[in-house]
Amino acid sequence: MASRDGPMVAGTDGTDFVHRETVATHYQISTSEEEIAGTEIASSVDPEAEVGACDAAAETACTADVLVDGSAPEVVPEDAAANVEDLSGASVTTGSACDMPLPNYGEILRTLNYNFPGALNKGRLRKCVFAHLLLALLMVVKMVPHILDRLDIFVLEIEELEVPEPLVWEYVWLGGSLASFLGLTAIRKNRILLLQVYFMLINLFSTVPVLLASMIYFSDFYEYCTEDEPQDLPLWQGYPLAVLWYSFILLAMQVHIFTLIFAWKLIIAWKNSMATKKGQ
Repeated sequence: MASRDGPMVAGTDGTDFVHRETVATHYQISTSEEEIAGTEIASSVDPEAEVGACDAAAETACTADVLVDGSAPEVVPEDAAANVEDLSGASVTTGSACDMPLPNYGEILRTLNYNFPGALNKGRLRKCVFAHLLLALLMVVKMVPHILDRLDIFVLEIEELEVPEPLVWEYVWLGGSLASFLGLTAIRKNRILLLQVYFMLINLFSTVPVLLASMIYFSDFYEYCTEDEPQDLPLWQGYPLAVLWYSFILLAMQVHIFTLIFAWKLIIAWKNSMATKKGQ
């Protein structure tokens, strides 16, 4: 082979190729006589005859292409040609795998997190906490006249409402509602200890006062439900006070029970998750 410094192989100037390597005979692909014949047929097709064959496709559909191996073109029946025409309007998407749209992994992860029991209980517990805060706001509104009296603020419209004086259990329950902010912090930061403290505070300062209130107003509520004309029942704006309190007690008790259930499930789930991580 010729190069800048002269022939690479002694005895040749690069013009002959005897010394070069060649592919072994049994690895070479030979062209058979049938392939050669098919190629000659494909090259000798008359263009006018091909055009005429395509014009006759209205009666009998046929393929205008001639196969490379020399076989006869396939004739398509009329019903098959109709199906082909129907399918020709359909959009066909072609492309490599890189062109295909990627799945939305963020949406998948959000779905998995929502379906995960820990995340589900966190959302439910958060709703219970907000419901507790709404009930606490209602209790604050009920205590506004008493708070204004303590501050020596006189408002005639509020004094005319004649709201009953708050009892001890109302103060205790309202103070226990402040533990809701501790529960929200525990949910946001995934703190087991804070959630355990919140569980105990709700059980002690929210559930217990509501149970005591149900005992306090039970006799008046029972008398109102059993007697046709109950006598000497405390009224507010013409409504039995025991019935009004029992409406509040039933709502508060449901909120507290579900709060304790979801908080307990969340504590168990977090403990199991921590134990699994330590085991790994």
